[in-house]
Amino acid sequence: LQTLQHCEPVYKEIDGWQESIGHIKRWEEMPSKARDYLDYIKSLVKTPIHIVSVGSQRNQTILQ
Repeated sequence: LQTLQHCEPVYKEIDGWQESIGHIKRWEEMPSKARDYLDYIKSLVKTPIHIVSVGSQRNQTILQ
């Protein structure tokens, strides 16, 4: 049984994006680098992403 003391972190750099995404209402409107980031997370955890928050307000949520 492996414990965390034997684990080694793996760091991966991913390109970011500079534009604001708080106004975005649809997945297709997301900057391509933001979509790439979410696709990477999805593949890493092997789980689909159905909800993306682009801000703190209730109406700043994208449902897929």
